[in-house]
Amino acid sequence: MDKESIVERVWVAYGLPCVVVFVRQTHRCGYVGVRRKNPAYNLDYCDVPVEIHGGLTFGNKEISKKLITNGYSIPKGYYWLGFDCIHAGDAMKGYEYIAPWLSQGHFWTSDEVFAETEKLARRLSRITWKMIFRRKFRYMPTWFKKRAVMKK
Repeated sequence: MDKESIVERVWVAYGLPCVVVFVRQTHRCGYVGVRRKNPAYNLDYCDVPVEIHGGLTFGNKEISKKLITNGYSIPKGYYWLGFDCIHAGDAMKGYEYIAPWLSQGHFWTSDEVFAETEKLARRLSRITWKMIFRRKFRYMPTWFKKRAVMKK
């Protein structure tokens, strides 16, 4: 993210901090922070079993050092998971003349990203270790899964 990435909203949903960012004046992203006790903490975002618009596309201990916060305070000590609104069928502002196809589709408003981020917070607040295990080892052979469960 560049210096032009602006924090639009910061709030708490389901006990988890949430942030909406307008990235480079082109598209929006939603982020939810989780603490160490949450099974999704420090996992690769691909291994977190939640359904969200376009899937999770971000996982890091810091959203960005170069945010314009608009007076908002981004909570520290969280592992942030997030999604972006720049997938097939999504529109992007600012590229109408360079690449007109990028401006076609649905442009996500701040309210829509807010609602989707709330969904992500709800799903992350309900995540369990069992869900993580199933997702992480879904392609492992059956004998390996049985052996891993027995070692517990």
